[in-house]
Amino acid sequence: MPRLLLALALLLPALPSAGEDLYSLGMEQRRRGDLQEAKRTFLKMLDRDPQSGGALEGLGLVCLSLRDYEGAREHLSRWNQMKPGSAYILWNLARADSALEREEDLFNDLRGASEADPLDLRIWRRLDDLLALRPGALPFGRIYKSIGTEDLQTARPQRIVYEGRSGGFKLQARPHRRLDLVFGYGARQEAQRNDTRGFSYFDILDQNLSFGLRARPRKGLDFAGEYGQSFLSDNKGQGVGNSAFSRAKLSGEWRTRPLTLRAKAAREPYFLRGAGGSSYFAILRDASANLEAESDVQGVTLLLRGGLEAFSEHTTLRRWSLSGIKEYGNHLFRAGFSKSYQEYTGAAPDGRIQFVGNDAWSARYRLLREDFYRADLGYSYSSYYDANRLQELDGGLALWAPFYRPLCLEYRFDAVDYRAPVDGYRSSDSTEHWVGPHWRRMLRPGWWAHLAWEHGFESDTRGAYDANAVLGETEYYLRDRLSVQLQGRLSRSTVRDDSYSLRLAGRCSF
Repeated sequence: MPRLLLALALLLPALPSAGEDLYSLGMEQRRRGDLQEAKRTFLKMLDRDPQSGGALEGLGLVCLSLRDYEGAREHLSRWNQMKPGSAYILWNLARADSALEREEDLFNDLRGASEADPLDLRIWRRLDDLLALRPGALPFGRIYKSIGTEDLQTARPQRIVYEGRSGGFKLQARPHRRLDLVFGYGARQEAQRNDTRGFSYFDILDQNLSFGLRARPRKGLDFAGEYGQSFLSDNKGQGVGNSAFSRAKLSGEWRTRPLTLRAKAAREPYFLRGAGGSSYFAILRDASANLEAESDVQGVTLLLRGGLEAFSEHTTLRRWSLSGIKEYGNHLFRAGFSKSYQEYTGAAPDGRIQFVGNDAWSARYRLLREDFYRADLGYSYSSYYDANRLQELDGGLALWAPFYRPLCLEYRFDAVDYRAPVDGYRSSDSTEHWVGPHWRRMLRPGWWAHLAWEHGFESDTRGAYDANAVLGETEYYLRDRLSVQLQGRLSRSTVRDDSYSLRLAGRCSF
């Protein structure tokens, strides 16, 4: 008997406590999406132990999922006082402060989290997004070249070269805590050449000066406006001639607890190919207005969009769409419907824009467990008003190496199926499969790198062929003062489809 009692005494410390049982139960209920039951479980746990960090963590996470951001902030702030300097707590506190539009608290949360864990990339990126709206300079640049075969549905396919380069900067100042002033300059060169027949379609230089402001009259209400002037000229040939065109943008957002409303309006130049005259493009005025309404209904985020677009040659288009997103635990569902238009590659014989309308239905599912696996699958069906139809199936799978988390094997595919090819807009069938290793790692505090190689198996009207692609990315963050992002990509196929691109973006805060 004494030996039996001794054995039981040795086993008892290994049994979970009541608090541990409730914590595991609450987290499992949260992962299943049973948020109200999870909240009751964590409240019971907090009643038993008012200093329970696990209960405060669970309540904070559940309140975030329920969009009770005041409640989330209350519980997470208490936990942060009990355990200061935790990047995990500060990150979740930042989520609540972001939703509550407590900008200075959000900045302090993210800065504290970056100091507590300088190897967490998502913290640096979120901090950079916030600082990109504050006083500073934002330079950018891009170079690209792409060579591919077009008009595959015709008897005379041609190799076309697209190339361009662009660069510029934005300067931002904050004369008042509710007002930002923005000045920008950008230059962009775009060219298209026919490699099969040996001539250039166009080579255009577009320089743009702009001035704008962002205003925040009160919490939950934002306005932004921008006016600019584009100066267009031809480097070679007769693309657009020499001309100037004004641009303007207006936007506003109103956020309330049940509903978010957004409105946008813009006036921009539109380049219409083959509209007659001595130039390759006719420059039209494109005036657009768009409205969005977003709301959460029974845990489903619904987004309704509608828009009107009017061109100076008297073409008017109306678009609208409705989509819904439901996320719980590791699962995400997305579905939607849209009524829109696809543009032809050139003007109609009378010089007007050509579009074909379509109704599209889509659905997507994603399963994600960070640093372990990710799987997604999507399907869309589009019915065109010219009796054509499009079915597209795409998806992918990513598996992280269990012995070395920076290494991941990724696979993705895309299959496009049209009822019939149409001369005038892209409508040829194709399939592609890509697979290869990806390596992502924080090399040191604030410095992240991504290297990848992928092999592709593709097919279209030219038959089946292979391709290879190499990708390199790096991001560097110097606390809250400076950031640099650099991305390069190179691809080549066995049917001589080649492309490369190099992109640079930065931020220097004042």
